[in-house]
Amino acid sequence: MKENNMRGCTYTVAYLIEKLKTFEQDAVVILAIDSEGNGYSEVNVIESGVWNGRDFGLASLSKEEKDDGYSKKDIVKGVAAVCFCP
Repeated sequence: MKENNMRGCTYTVAYLIEKLKTFEQDAVVILAIDSEGNGYSEVNVIESGVWNGRDFGLASLSKEEKDDGYSKKDIVKGVAAVCFCP
C-alpha cells in the first residue's frame, strides 16, 4: 500500500518509529529509486548526520572520522538527519 507524505512536512524519526511499529517486524526495508516505482534496492546502511536541504554530511569532525579520511569539507550546517542508503 502506497502512502504519501500528506503531513506537509518532512518525516521525523519519531514519526517513522510509530509508523514502522504497524508493519510486520521481520519485513525487509527497501528503497524506491523514484515515486513511480521504476526500481528498488535494499537498505544496507543507515547513517546519522546533518541535512541542509541539499547536502548530507557531518555536524562535526571526530578523531575517528579524521582517521577515516573525512575533513572539514564534509561538515554541513543544517538539521539533524538520518539517511537510508542502498
